[in-house]
Amino acid sequence: MATTSLPLFGGDEPSYAELLCVYRRYVDPTADLSVAIATFNGKFPSPRHWAEYALESSDGLHHVTVNLRNYVDFERYARDAAAKGDITFAWHNGVMWAFTS
Repeated sequence: MATTSLPLFGGDEPSYAELLCVYRRYVDPTADLSVAIATFNGKFPSPRHWAEYALESSDGLHHVTVNLRNYVDFERYARDAAAKGDITFAWHNGVMWAFTS
């Protein structure tokens, strides 16, 4: 699978079959592979790590100085994103998979 630019904590890239299986089990049981691929956002150790990655990769922290980043509440950002439906976190085999909505 060609997702090498995404974070893949806890192992290698998922196969298409594994990705679709996880997506159908935790997000949408009727989805097809193209939806699972398009929404896959990586594998992370926790929602906090996803939030940090998401904000850094989108330049959301561009104007925040390095010494102030310790004050950013990444856990809350991840909770809020999940509560709004912007992201779905799926714990599978001890690793958190993230899918955008």
